[in-house]
Amino acid sequence: MTDFNFFEPYLATNKPNSSVKWVAIAGGTMTALFIVSTLAVNSYQIMKFNNDIKDTEAKIADSAFQMKLKKSEDLLKKKGILNKYDQALTSINYKVKNRAIVTPNFMVNINGAIPEGVFFDSISVEGSELSITARSKTRKAIGEFQHNLKGVSFITNAFVDGIASDLAGSATEEFSFTVKCDLKEDFSDESK
Repeated sequence: MTDFNFFEPYLATNKPNSSVKWVAIAGGTMTALFIVSTLAVNSYQIMKFNNDIKDTEAKIADSAFQMKLKKSEDLLKKKGILNKYDQALTSINYKVKNRAIVTPNFMVNINGAIPEGVFFDSISVEGSELSITARSKTRKAIGEFQHNLKGVSFITNAFVDGIASDLAGSATEEFSFTVKCDLKEDFSDESK
């Protein structure tokens, strides 16, 4: 008869642990499979990119492409030069439009304000300021001229900057004077 050892499962015997062994094998296999598949995918992509690079270099080296490239570079240079000219001409055009204040209507209105006995030497317009240098036989005509300028629609203020007399021994006295006028801000827009 055989002895039954009821305590055998509780004894510390060295049995091989097969479940830990299978987990280690499965983990190692999965890691190796991941590394190999990553290497394969990366190698395929590198080969594909190298082929694309060769194809692109061949297209660039083609003489027809080189001619098109040279033509487009020339056109790009011409476009840059034309853009510079356009900017310069736009600036000049803007400046010319801003100087277009002195129109026939402007001169008619100023001429209507001139009393008898006042003679112009010069007129200058700088920004929003009108400066008139003139001569007159009487101070009354100078005052009348200043008053008339204040009534012109595009002038906000007119004042006599200075009056000089040339009575150096001559029988008739003549006055030189400068009138400065402030133009309305929107006058340059109305004159266009």
